[in-house]
Amino acid sequence: MIAIPTTAGTGSEVTFAAVIKDHDSNMKVSYVSHFFAPNVAILDPNVTLSMPPNITAFTGMDALTHVIESLHSTESTPITDALSAGAIRSINTNLPIAVENGKDVEARGRMLIASCTAGLAFANSLVGIVHGIAHSIGGIAGVPHGLANSIMLPVCMEWNLDHCPEKYAISAHAMGVVPTGNAKADAVAGIQKVRELIAKIGLPTNLSEVGVTADQFEPIADLTMGDGTIYTNPRPVEDPADVVELLKKVF
Repeated sequence: MIAIPTTAGTGSEVTFAAVIKDHDSNMKVSYVSHFFAPNVAILDPNVTLSMPPNITAFTGMDALTHVIESLHSTESTPITDALSAGAIRSINTNLPIAVENGKDVEARGRMLIASCTAGLAFANSLVGIVHGIAHSIGGIAGVPHGLANSIMLPVCMEWNLDHCPEKYAISAHAMGVVPTGNAKADAVAGIQKVRELIAKIGLPTNLSEVGVTADQFEPIADLTMGDGTIYTNPRPVEDPADVVELLKKVF
């Protein structure tokens, strides 16, 4: 099997995972198997040049979410942390360039490498609540996965903050925050950097802007509680009411 990704976001060319939407039950179901792993991955920026700006932004934020959640995962390791930090640094620099000028081959190539690196990181560490909620938003409300991740990422980082400030400080430093010696302060500054990147690439920041309605909150929360990604979140996800509160904050 030879995989040639045409977007820079999922890292599927180096992972063992697949997500398939069950349209009858409005669920996105995750499957994991070593049979999903290709023998060869070819990263060719030329096949990504036709991506529209919005798809470039959605998939780029998917990659960023992969590596920030890889950092905070309870299964993270020094190796996945190193992969994540490098990918965050590259995405922060190159995603705005790729969104603004889709024909910039160098930025496209660097985004492909960052996406692939992110795939290597989270395939070994797994992710967390951002992906759990994003899967459910996609299943119930049909919001593109990367866009749902982008909307939920900052608020979920704030929710997790006290459980992993040192890890979020790593992402902050990779995004240009000057270390102060105070991990929590650096982490807070890093969350702001994520918000600034989202604004720079022009993505919506509220669920109401992308068609999610308040009456979908409880079904989204219930579905999230059964999503396997929440079990490696640094803060235990034990009550669907917590998910509802997060959804309200970005409504």
